[in-house]
Amino acid sequence: MQVVRHTEHPDSLPFLTTAQSVTIAIADSEKNSGYGAEPGADLATYPSRHGANVQVEQLYSNGTPVAETQKSAALRNKADLPVIGAYSHSRIKEKIFGGVTDWLLDDPTIPLLVGH
Repeated sequence: MQVVRHTEHPDSLPFLTTAQSVTIAIADSEKNSGYGAEPGADLATYPSRHGANVQVEQLYSNGTPVAETQKSAALRNKADLPVIGAYSHSRIKEKIFGGVTDWLLDDPTIPLLVGH
């Protein structure tokens, strides 16, 4: 199983389509109105059209860093290759709030496929 944060990166498609299952893990979607009525559904469309068996899982950090929530989901789902999209915010915002990508790369417990 794979836990996926961002699925539209073309480098991930061969992994997604050959995986037994793909889980798109969306953290704290209630805090971002841009996700729409069904958070993750738009992300699931791309790999599904190419034959991937996709589920969407809503995660709630409850004050825990989002990266820790994502890591926990990957371990709980026995993910063999989490796929993440790496991007950054301004340096000041990163210093104050941290960044999910930095957290995930800081102490990887399982292999990651990182797209940018």
